[in-house]
Amino acid sequence: MSQDESVGEKMEMDPSQKVLEIDKKYASFRVLPKPDEVNDKNFPPHLHAAAQLFMMTGMIPQVKQMKLDVDRFMETLQAGPDGKSSFALGTACVCWQCGHVGLPSNADEVGEKLLLSGICRKCKSDEQTNYVKLTQADGTAVPWLEPKETVDIPENAVPEPVPQQASNMPVASAPARSQEDKGLLSSIAHGM
Repeated sequence: MSQDESVGEKMEMDPSQKVLEIDKKYASFRVLPKPDEVNDKNFPPHLHAAAQLFMMTGMIPQVKQMKLDVDRFMETLQAGPDGKSSFALGTACVCWQCGHVGLPSNADEVGEKLLLSGICRKCKSDEQTNYVKLTQADGTAVPWLEPKETVDIPENAVPEPVPQQASNMPVASAPARSQEDKGLLSSIAHGM
């Protein structure tokens, strides 16, 4: 099974479980490695691989957040401009802590050269973010766009808590999983 196919299809074992589908188009969203990540063989090259990584490591809230953000972006692109809405444009970041994909809160300081780490607009962290670029088949880049009202968040807004995650790192206890999350993890484990 190729990396692009492993998450792209329906993942389902138990018909009562909700199915999480990651569109193959996620592979068009390239994740830009930082200089120290360039030669890392485990670095996910695109958001499809990032979804797979989140799922394989039990980071269900993060993959759900990523899916919500990317699907919303794709729906906005597909709908086209309505002549009334105002959008902010730029280069998105993926936050590995909370799963959010969107314009960083420091987008104005970052500029086009992307020299600064992006600060996640959702959890306010810049510890684990990477820029994301959508490139069309002809090589042209598509800017990330978000409705202005989601971008114009006051600086003193309280960040949302970062969801706890299961990992191989030593922790006191793993978070409790819902039946839905357990079904998703089981589907992935049996589908590979």
